[in-house]
Amino acid sequence: MHFGLDFDDTITADDMLWDILIPLIIKAGHQITIVTIRAAGSLNDDINQYAEKHGLPVVFTHGCQKSMLTKATVSYTHLTLPTTPYV
Repeated sequence: MHFGLDFDDTITADDMLWDILIPLIIKAGHQITIVTIRAAGSLNDDINQYAEKHGLPVVFTHGCQKSMLTKATVSYTHLTLPTTPYV
């Protein structure tokens, strides 16, 4: 599987937990891409450092809805974890 993982309010909600989970997911043979609504640019040092720490690619959606962009450009993404649960 290939997971699309949000950064703000998902990874940042408990980065120590993700520091444990990400290597386990990769070791199990899966892929992870950080997908963020942010625009690429100089204000993303936090995302870029975290991605580099874990060897993960980052997709910046530049304000586009993540689900629409990943369906169009990252068709191999099976799951994007939302920051808030659906009711």
